[in-house]
Amino acid sequence: MLATRANLFRVVAALESFGLQELAAAIDPEVWAKTGATLRIGQAPTQIDVMLQLSGVDFHRVAAGAVDGRYGAVPVRFIGLEDLVANKRAAGRPKDFADIQALGHRDQ
Repeated sequence: MLATRANLFRVVAALESFGLQELAAAIDPEVWAKTGATLRIGQAPTQIDVMLQLSGVDFHRVAAGAVDGRYGAVPVRFIGLEDLVANKRAAGRPKDFADIQALGHRDQ
């Protein structure tokens, strides 16, 4: 999903449909689009991050390489392994490099 104004309003509508009216009411899609901030819902280990952009990868490439899967009974699409590794390399944090190694990729 591209971070278009219309899609940000869809995220707010989705939050409302999941019973998160208070959170949805606190989000201004216009401000969110300008700041590009990450929306965090919940707390680890069941935290969801809604990010408007990823470093090191392009939306269209990620969308084309996405992998279908399930989260419980819900069908979802996950970022493909190569794009995940590219994103983690671009992020460049020690945790990301450790994740790359844990995924069986060599650090470049």
